[in-house]
Amino acid sequence: MKKIALIFSILLSAGTLFSVPALRDARTVKEADGKELTIRLHGDEFFHYTTTEDGFLIAKGKNDFFEYAQMQPNGTITTQGWRANNADKRTLKEKRFLKKQPTDFSVIATTRRNTIAKSQSISSKSFPLSGSPRSLVILVEFKNKAFTVSSPQEKFTDLLNQEGYSANGGTGSARDYFRDNSCGKFVPLFDVVGPFKLDNDYAYYGGNVNNNDKNPRQMVVDACIKAAEAGVKFSDYDSDNDGVVDNIFIYYAGYNEAEGGPDDTIWPHRWIVSTSITFDGKRIKDYACTSELKGNSGGAMCGIGTFCHEFCHVLGLPDFYATNGAKHGTLGSWDIMDYGPYNNQGRTPPFFSAYERFALGWLKPTILKDPAYITIDTLNTSNTAYLIAKDGIHNLCGGRPIWDVTPMPAEFFLLENRQQNNWDRFIGGHGMLVFHIDYNKTNWNSNTVNNDPDNMGCDIIEADGMANKGTYAGDPFPGLFEKRFFFPKLKNGTDLNQPLTYIVEENGLVSFRYKGGGEGYSFFDKENDLKTFVTVAETPSPSQEIVLIGKRLETSYKISFKNNTHFQFCLKNSGQDWISTPLTVEPIDSTIQDTLLVRYFPMEASFNATHNDTILIKCNLYTTLEVPIVGQSRRPIKVTVPVATEASDITENSFVANWEASNDATGYYISVYSEEEGQTNALHEGFKIVLDKKELPFEWEATFDGIQTEKFGKDSPSLPFSNSSDTLITEHYLFPIEKIEFWLYNFSSGGSHFKVEGFDGETWQLLDDIEIKTIDREMLKKVDLPTGNTYSRFRFTFVKNKGMLYFDDFTVYFSKKINYVMRHKYVAETHLEVKNLFPGTAYKYYVQATDKTMVGDSVLYANITRTSNEITATTLSSDNPRTLMIRTKSDNSGYIVKIDETQLIAESLLYIYSVQGHLITTVQPTGTIVDIPQLPPNNFYIIRYSKRG
Repeated sequence: MKKIALIFSILLSAGTLFSVPALRDARTVKEADGKELTIRLHGDEFFHYTTTEDGFLIAKGKNDFFEYAQMQPNGTITTQGWRANNADKRTLKEKRFLKKQPTDFSVIATTRRNTIAKSQSISSKSFPLSGSPRSLVILVEFKNKAFTVSSPQEKFTDLLNQEGYSANGGTGSARDYFRDNSCGKFVPLFDVVGPFKLDNDYAYYGGNVNNNDKNPRQMVVDACIKAAEAGVKFSDYDSDNDGVVDNIFIYYAGYNEAEGGPDDTIWPHRWIVSTSITFDGKRIKDYACTSELKGNSGGAMCGIGTFCHEFCHVLGLPDFYATNGAKHGTLGSWDIMDYGPYNNQGRTPPFFSAYERFALGWLKPTILKDPAYITIDTLNTSNTAYLIAKDGIHNLCGGRPIWDVTPMPAEFFLLENRQQNNWDRFIGGHGMLVFHIDYNKTNWNSNTVNNDPDNMGCDIIEADGMANKGTYAGDPFPGLFEKRFFFPKLKNGTDLNQPLTYIVEENGLVSFRYKGGGEGYSFFDKENDLKTFVTVAETPSPSQEIVLIGKRLETSYKISFKNNTHFQFCLKNSGQDWISTPLTVEPIDSTIQDTLLVRYFPMEASFNATHNDTILIKCNLYTTLEVPIVGQSRRPIKVTVPVATEASDITENSFVANWEASNDATGYYISVYSEEEGQTNALHEGFKIVLDKKELPFEWEATFDGIQTEKFGKDSPSLPFSNSSDTLITEHYLFPIEKIEFWLYNFSSGGSHFKVEGFDGETWQLLDDIEIKTIDREMLKKVDLPTGNTYSRFRFTFVKNKGMLYFDDFTVYFSKKINYVMRHKYVAETHLEVKNLFPGTAYKYYVQATDKTMVGDSVLYANITRTSNEITATTLSSDNPRTLMIRTKSDNSGYIVKIDETQLIAESLLYIYSVQGHLITTVQPTGTIVDIPQLPPNNFYIIRYSKRG
């Protein structure tokens, strides 16, 4: 028999992967040395991993302690030799290390799942969806693990079949659950047999290989062999007599890995085995399984949640959580095919949604088309729901598993009323749920319905706009935040013009006006999608409109602000002044058709925060309409351009730069330089300040944040362009520029474009439009500028096709040599002594004022003016012109030497020696100021200027 089992295990086949998601709640584990660590489990049977509470990947390493880990593209996880700690216990060095660690593994998860299941076809046969079909449930023990509960066959028979089952806090049995969700159409009977002891330890079946169980289907084969030997008739479980057993469910002893059990326990799932194995002439194929016990400690028997989830796969339903491990919000605890199996510790899974009932043929929704006043009764008692589709037309096909044709249109909305009772007692909220369905047969069949956050196939349109575990009460309409209107739009933005207004929940019923129907015509049936107002403090913003339409109004209506700060309104074309006090409007012949103008007029800036208020529109007998409004403002620029004045206290090596105080200035930036005609030099920007101080270089601007420290030019970091229209603008340059140069790295951005523009003093001119080719990797781009150009600033824009583009090492080449003594040095006063200068040299300086204001370590606001007038200050001549002068460059990148012009001799060189007299290098002067190449630091050097030899 062992030989037969081995042959069977070789014949196991792949198929679409279905399983229960990991129990996502954080849990604290105690390691061998007593240290506690809070962890989370992610994924499902076919790809799972462990992280710290804040999302960093970890795995068991040396001495069985959790260490930080990394995931390879094929899904393999390797530890990094650094023991994991909770966030509040980490060292500064550890935090720096974690900044480089990824926390999103969804792409790898998708690849891993596709590798496991190369075939994307599911079982061609569906389990009966009506009547009382019998389903086989086999209890199995392992060589090293017996059942904990006493009389397991009796206990599991009750769990699955007993009417009103309430042991361990249960809400009912699995049979009760399916009966209630199908309104009596489907009442399965679960035949529990066993337990049978298998010949292997549980690790033989559940041990992990590349983050998935290595041999779970062999457990099914071994269990069926044991059951057949005990006399179980598999022929009793082929309801349509097609030669294939409808389904087999396995309960195995102990815990399961999805709820935090040991790594080598089995993860609950549904899959298939080879069709070549038969018992009583019937092939076994579809199976599902879960564990005897819940959680990861103690002896509490499992609830029906995981069983019902896996059995729903048997019926043909896909998973609605993100099976690739992505972290975006899905249906959560609202749905049995997402996180609902864990409600009430697995004892009270939620009712089927209207879509799931529709898909299984247990509910036929009513299509909404004509204006009407609609009342929806509770889904679990009425089994009613409403469908909204484009033009009010739908073929009423629910998609897999029972329909032969695709839903048309494939995109539609379902409305259902959910109340917190019976199986929905633990769903977290109540009211009308709006499901958005975008059916895609491939995604349904491959069990990837909700993997793409931007293209989810079965999604709840949250009334509060928040798809989070802690905000379930705000998901329904009107819900926690009393959201009383909904305007259905397709994912491409098309408005269906089928508004739901005046949504009211009373006594467990939800009512609304569809397309303005019903008695007492509402006075708000058009969406007013207000954008964020933007302005400068003390200046009113442009206005936006709210359209008010109403009929059969017996009384006036009142418009007011909830907070009455920062905003104003008035009626359009009324000649009224802007006001912030309540406004009362009388209808004419019981009708109104007005337009309300709203503007933002803050007296103080919001800076990075926002000013928020709500417009209340109230009329007797109608629900108050609430329109949220948001404004953001910056401080007005009051700082003025400073005036530079003549230098004072001029010596051979210094002078004092002076300037007049500017209005509203908190400080100044001064730049000092000398220049030489007939020579050129360059100015380089490597963005090190972004890495060190988390701010852009002086005067640079960007529409995006972030840095890239893994791919860069000469030094880290580079700046990543990741979204279309991401823009980077350089500082202003005062001197004529011959060309610019920059480094790019193509990160899967083939087909994208990179626009280069220059500002000529009046407008931005296109200089180059670089097409990024797929074969490009690192690129050094140069843009030559026309002679006599007036470009003083440059702008770079990413036109995205896909991927990202990294930018670094921007260099401008001037048409004359500029020797900076200091550049953009911040000074709080209106004067500065400039030292370490060369004698007999003409220096120029200019100043810019700023109103930069800090809050703690953060910049609240900062404006920088244009440059002041330039002042020339010439240092006094040296008494000894034969003495060489040397000083450090302004950017500390090396040294420069000054040769008095009276001492310039043709064919002379600068000789640089060590103090021991060894010649290190020579430099050929091309002017009076000479750049010295980089020299080893922390040494003394001797410099001599003389003729060759």
